[in-house]
Amino acid sequence: MDKEIVLHAHRVPRASVPSDREDQARWLFDEFARIDAWIDARNAAWDIAHPEE
Repeated sequence: MDKEIVLHAHRVPRASVPSDREDQARWLFDEFARIDAWIDARNAAWDIAHPEE
């Protein structure tokens, strides 16, 4: 492979997940936004470090 793949995982305690269905949906979208921000930050760092690629 000629690409580096970086993974990040975290555990969410069940008690941190809302029990109400609508609150769960909001919580999940907040989690997605956090993941997207992590990906964007990693991509920006890569672009700075490897401008020719």
